[in-house]
Amino acid sequence: RELSEVLPTVLIPSSIPLYGGKGLTAAFASSIAENLAKFPAPPALTDPFWLLCFIWHSGLFAVMMFGSIGWNGYYANKK
Repeated sequence: RELSEVLPTVLIPSSIPLYGGKGLTAAFASSIAENLAKFPAPPALTDPFWLLCFIWHSGLFAVMMFGSIGWNGYYANKK
């Protein structure tokens, strides 16, 4: 399979419009762009960027951890 066939299905869970009518990845990217426009000034502690950053990275690390457990468990049983 080509990458173009697989890539959109990888992004489906993060594209469900749950955060302000946007997917999590789109909302996070939009928040990053808004904060980069004000670059020298950091985002305030009450800025939604921090919530999006925490949720996005928590999901990323969860997927990596469970994927690693699954991958290693599958191949540990094959040896």
